[in-house]
Amino acid sequence: MSKSQQYRALDLQIKSLYQNIPRLQQDTIHDFYFPVLLRNGTTNLYIHLPDSFPQVAPSLRFGPKINHKYVNKKGEVVDYMPLTQWSVNKNLSLLIKKLVDDLLTSRATVMIPKMKQPNSQPNLQNRTNMMTSKTFTPVSNIQTQNWNKFQQQRTQQQSLFTPLTVPTNFPQLKNLDRERMEELLNNEEQFERFFNTIPQIQKTNKQINETENQIQQLQKMKKEKKLELEKENQIFDQEKEKYNLTKKELNLKMQEESKLIDHSSPSFLIEQLDFLVNEVDESSEDCINKFMNNEINLKTMINDYTSLRELYYIRNQKLKRYEYLQQTKN
Repeated sequence: MSKSQQYRALDLQIKSLYQNIPRLQQDTIHDFYFPVLLRNGTTNLYIHLPDSFPQVAPSLRFGPKINHKYVNKKGEVVDYMPLTQWSVNKNLSLLIKKLVDDLLTSRATVMIPKMKQPNSQPNLQNRTNMMTSKTFTPVSNIQTQNWNKFQQQRTQQQSLFTPLTVPTNFPQLKNLDRERMEELLNNEEQFERFFNTIPQIQKTNKQINETENQIQQLQKMKKEKKLELEKENQIFDQEKEKYNLTKKELNLKMQEESKLIDHSSPSFLIEQLDFLVNEVDESSEDCINKFMNNEINLKTMINDYTSLRELYYIRNQKLKRYEYLQQTKN
């Protein structure tokens, strides 16, 4: 914001303030105290409103160290600086110049009380923001008989204090401390450089916000994909369990079929026939041994041996035939 823009903004604020101060009766207190925070400490800004306000300009004393004396219409010597060129519909030239000069050079912050509006005046919603003052002391020349009235007015007005600030579209200023702000305002080059960097800062902040939004979206997508993966893993585990069970059953069936196949193979039959032939041969020898040991008679031995040899012959022929077929097949 340039100096001319700051002048115009403060001009509108001060005009809005003084145009909305209610008309004061002749027997009320016309002296208002405004705390002002300067670079070297807190000082006082006193404004005296004459009886004919706002047709007549108010008087101003900025700080107790100003020794300018002013003789008012009553012949009283007061520590006020009179303002000229006063008009409600025109710029408050001297008052604006004084306040603006102090704001731009001394970096002062003026804390002005918001006045209570009478019923006849409209309720202004866009009043200037103002800072609350913890203390509200009268000027030195307030008469004793008006002190109680002043205290009553102060009590009523303390709840209406709000800060007066120069409007700005740069929220970055709120993050600066007081020393940094004074350094920027005292150095034109740094001041311009700071405001020239604000668009880049805003652009960077916008990019950061967009990146954060993208990260949030990616995290959301990641969470959704993770849930989908968990579901797929559960389905996979179920299918794997089914597969293992089916495989186990199939292996058992294959083992049984393999046994059946082995029993029906030529080699198995040959082995079985060979076993039976040997068994008949051994039985024949047993029959002879029994005869030799007089366990059986000759006729029984001859009958048994003959039947065994016939059986041996039959089995031996089958064995030879299967062996021949097996050799031929190979």
